[in-house]
Amino acid sequence: MSDTKKPAAREGSLDAPFRHPIEWRDEAYYDLAAVEAEMERQFDVCHTCRRCFNLCDSFPRLFDLIDESKTGELDSVPKSEYAKVDEACTLCDMCFLTKCPYVPPHEFDIDIPHLILRYRAAKRRAGEKSFVRDELGKTDRNGRLAKPLARIANWGTARKNTPIRKLLDAIAEIDAEAELPKYYGKTASDLLPTPVPPDPAGPAFGKRKVAIYSTCSVEYNGPDTGVAAARVLARQGIEAKVVYPECCGMPQLEGGDLAGVAGKAARVAAVFEPYIDQGYEVVALTASCGLMMKFEWPLILPENAAVAKLGAATRDICQY
Repeated sequence: MSDTKKPAAREGSLDAPFRHPIEWRDEAYYDLAAVEAEMERQFDVCHTCRRCFNLCDSFPRLFDLIDESKTGELDSVPKSEYAKVDEACTLCDMCFLTKCPYVPPHEFDIDIPHLILRYRAAKRRAGEKSFVRDELGKTDRNGRLAKPLARIANWGTARKNTPIRKLLDAIAEIDAEAELPKYYGKTASDLLPTPVPPDPAGPAFGKRKVAIYSTCSVEYNGPDTGVAAARVLARQGIEAKVVYPECCGMPQLEGGDLAGVAGKAARVAAVFEPYIDQGYEVVALTASCGLMMKFEWPLILPENAAVAKLGAATRDICQY
């Protein structure tokens, strides 16, 4: 009899989780049949676990589809119904980051947000696009157009403006009861064309410099937030200046337009690289934008050194 002992089975999820690069430049990435087969595989794991039942509505929808099916198993759920799970996902990453015990390096290799992203990209490649969604996602263009007409734009989109809101609901499917963001005549960059002088009495005076990425939502829809952030940092003695090249591409990510996101990532990273080289840290004022810069962009452009550098230098304002 051999004295060789078999290695003990390892418990999953004891190693640090990681994510695979997003293979958006590979044509196989957009094979819808292959994507749906992978959705079936991962959804079946979710069905047997159900730990994410209390996160977004994607998981309750999936579990209801299974429980109400003929067999009570995923095999009797039509793949056309997967779209119902997709439409409830906001790509917030909470399931991957906080709940799932089966993310890589676990052998189950579960990553629902990036699976949904691939599904959207494949459907987009197959011609399933939303014109309204794509146009609303052009936040920089929309912000620039609304800027000189801010009062009129805000009047037209106000919830109390019932006739126009009902028209928007009918044409663009923007719910008439939804509270829409306001626009301003001056952006955060306009209000802070130069850095706020740092307070010499602040504990970080002479030690820290910050490039504030105002993000499109602050730049156009909440410029006072950018001013407040710069003033708070300056009070701590930190040299802080607003830098806003363009939107992070989250709207395009949500629509499955990965080439569009990659272009934005490369351009924004190129603008911030000289600041990082001069010792600036980058602070994002919107959490979803910080998520893009720190986690999504390096997976979309893993070979881009400037993107990697920016991801490592970025902090959310609440972290900083």
